[in-house]
Amino acid sequence: MMPTKTKATEVHNTRELEGDEAWAVLKRVRYVPLAKKSIQRFRDASGMAYARAIGFQIMLAALPALIFAVALATWTDIDSVRTSIESVVSSVTPGSSSDGLVQQAVRQGEQNANGNTLALVFGGLAALFSGTAGMAQFMQSASRIYGTDQDRSFWRRYGVGLLLALTAGILLGGAFVAVAFGTGIAEAVEGESIWAWARWPLAVVGVIVALSVLYKVAPNRDQPDVSWLLVGGITATVLWILLSLGLALYLSLSSTFGDTYGPVAGLIGLALWAQLSGIAAILGMAFAAQLEAEAASG
Repeated sequence: MMPTKTKATEVHNTRELEGDEAWAVLKRVRYVPLAKKSIQRFRDASGMAYARAIGFQIMLAALPALIFAVALATWTDIDSVRTSIESVVSSVTPGSSSDGLVQQAVRQGEQNANGNTLALVFGGLAALFSGTAGMAQFMQSASRIYGTDQDRSFWRRYGVGLLLALTAGILLGGAFVAVAFGTGIAEAVEGESIWAWARWPLAVVGVIVALSVLYKVAPNRDQPDVSWLLVGGITATVLWILLSLGLALYLSLSSTFGDTYGPVAGLIGLALWAQLSGIAAILGMAFAAQLEAEAASG
């Protein structure tokens, strides 16, 4: 059961503040003290519990999204795209025994495209539903971070969650593909050297824009100018990239991970990455909230 009460102190609205004042406040309070208070705010708002919930929804969205992508490529008769998806996913799935899981998902996608268009639609809807649920969880977490227990109504929460899944969610997914699958994509398309350099700034910009949208819309309150949210967005982006690279390095260097977990090694790796991503996103929100709290306290 998700926590319903937050222990984080409420952040009072600072709509009257100018956008350029955010950096002046950051300079005054300094980053390290701000980081300590932000981590405490993260803990007081049960950030880890929400990160686990968001990570679970990411997992639920990932497999149907893979099936949908393969099915769409097969249905449109774009064999190169289908082959690229299969090779890219196989290259980042830890352990040789995980290949069966990837192959099964690819075969399911091909069957959906060749045999039942309705199944393709349901695969896309399943991924979209899980993404929407994940955004709804993030919105609840964002309100708790800002010290309020008041949520949007059910229909409004999931309506906004759907819009966020179709905007910020797609941007975040694209950034993840660029970072985690970059090598595989480069081998599958022309201009490998260009992509090797371009994927990093594209991923960073995509994440910062997506997080700015999330941080602006998610909390059930009036948010300040976007410049007040950039500190949290930049912090979350740097943390997300470092955690993703660290996890990828661990999985690539581990000689027993794939053999230990067998066919579900890929899902375990995805679960770890999804939870780390949730932690980075919520912690970045805590930075943005704490910066605004420092401004309100003068």
